Amino acid sequence: MAINKQAAVNSWITEGAPIMVVMIIAVHVFGLVYWMYRLATEKPVPRKKIH
Repeated sequence: MAINKQAAVNSWITEGAPIMVVMIIAVHVFGLVYWMYRLATEKPVPRKKIH
């Protein structure tokens, strides 16, 4: 009985790990794209000329 329970837990972990890795990568890619979009669309700060 204990062996079957351990195998069931182990198979769930091995099936779920790749999905979690893909989700983490997707969130990071989305964050990077959003950061680049914000960087590209921000208004430049006006510079003051001091003489």
